[in-house]
Amino acid sequence: MSAGGTLGERYARHNLRRGRGFIYGGRGRVRALRSAIGSTPPGRILDLGCRDGSLAKALSLPPQRTVGADIDEEALRAANGLVRPCLADLWKAFPFRSESFDLVVAGEIVEHVPFPDALIDEARRVLRPGGRIVGSVPNAFRLKNRIAFASGRWFEADPTHLRQFSPHMLNELLSSRFERVEVRPCVGRLSPLWPRMFGNDLVWAAHKKPG
Repeated sequence: MSAGGTLGERYARHNLRRGRGFIYGGRGRVRALRSAIGSTPPGRILDLGCRDGSLAKALSLPPQRTVGADIDEEALRAANGLVRPCLADLWKAFPFRSESFDLVVAGEIVEHVPFPDALIDEARRVLRPGGRIVGSVPNAFRLKNRIAFASGRWFEADPTHLRQFSPHMLNELLSSRFERVEVRPCVGRLSPLWPRMFGNDLVWAAHKKPG
């Protein structure tokens, strides 16, 4: 595989460097997402950027009702059995019918696309009226990153992250398209003391207006 390659090949290399089974934020993020989803995931589910299915497994998403979309073919092969794998370039329109899912999970994916508004629009399109979108992004403007930036150091080490979000920016992106938006800064030992400044992640949930 060349140093360049297709987008899928680049993500395959990136994912392999992190290792199979890697979940950013670990158990703290999984707990927050589980709380946002609820005890019984509803209906048909779409897991965006599912990679090897490790997040779907951690969230106990039912494999028979969960479609996992990713551009990394190797990761999708590993995800088979944990989700119903679907090769998809999430920088483009989703290959799914409108109003065909009850829940969209977007775990650590919105920061990876050049036009987050287009991805969120697609997520809204494929959700049924009354459906829910649940996801997470890194809390880019947490105190640790602010100190690094003020010191003249770039705080972002992941080359696949194309966009940065604060709670306010994320709320603006979602509230223009969904209702009952909740953004929760969390994850990290010090997060309970000052979630907005010490939380490593932003976990969010929003609802599509019922028809």
